Amino acid sequence: MTKEASASQIYLFYAAWASGKGYGGIANFLFRHANEERNHMMKILEFILERGAKVKVEAIPAPPDDPTGVQNCIDQIFEHEVDNTRGTYKLVKMSFNEEDWATCILCNSL
Repeated sequence: MTKEASASQIYLFYAAWASGKGYGGIANFLFRHANEERNHMMKILEFILERGAKVKVEAIPAPPDDPTGVQNCIDQIFEHEVDNTRGTYKLVKMSFNEEDWATCILCNSL
């Protein structure tokens, strides 16, 4: 849940940066992507609550420094998305090994 919240913040940060630099198309894409990550976070939160568990809301790190340019922005976004995907795959593997099919299905829907 925290990884998704962090991803949403980071995409908002990059979207605002792109918008400020006049890259409207990139900004639009990133604003939509930030919302998608927030939706993932909410889906996980609701899943945890539906299973009767306690939700732990953790602090997220501040976004990185401003990108040095468009390519640097795209590179940083890519690196972040790869890291986020690795986290999801780790959760899929863990839920599969534990035979926790509900969590496995949730992860595959993100």
